[in-house]
Amino acid sequence: MTDALATAWFGARSPDILPGSSVAVIGLGPIGLMVIESASIMGAHIVYAIDPVAERRALAEEAGAIALHPGEAVEIIREATKGRKLDCAIEVVGRDETVDLALRLVRARGAVSVIGVQQSRRYAFPLERFLQRA
Repeated sequence: MTDALATAWFGARSPDILPGSSVAVIGLGPIGLMVIESASIMGAHIVYAIDPVAERRALAEEAGAIALHPGEAVEIIREATKGRKLDCAIEVVGRDETVDLALRLVRARGAVSVIGVQQSRRYAFPLERFLQRA
């Protein structure tokens, strides 16, 4: 518990969640679920919980998050925020696809915290896409 909770707390503190922030948590294993709780404690206004597993999404909803399947997350969040996107995203999976999803969910000058252990040898950060957004 101490390692998992400390990891979740670190992941939530890294993007500097402030009262009123909008947050996405990608990956709803034990650490991701603790990130949801941490974000709520820090004052997040809304937390989106993203995972392909329905049972994990149900646990996130019990914790007060809005649970989404990864395939629908970008469109639903874009509509809900009127295109502004989120203040931050915390990625807890460690896959290139989930890091990319986190980057697609945050607004310009938003923050992404990646605490999932990267499963590929190297993630090709799409720097040019973010230079155009700034």
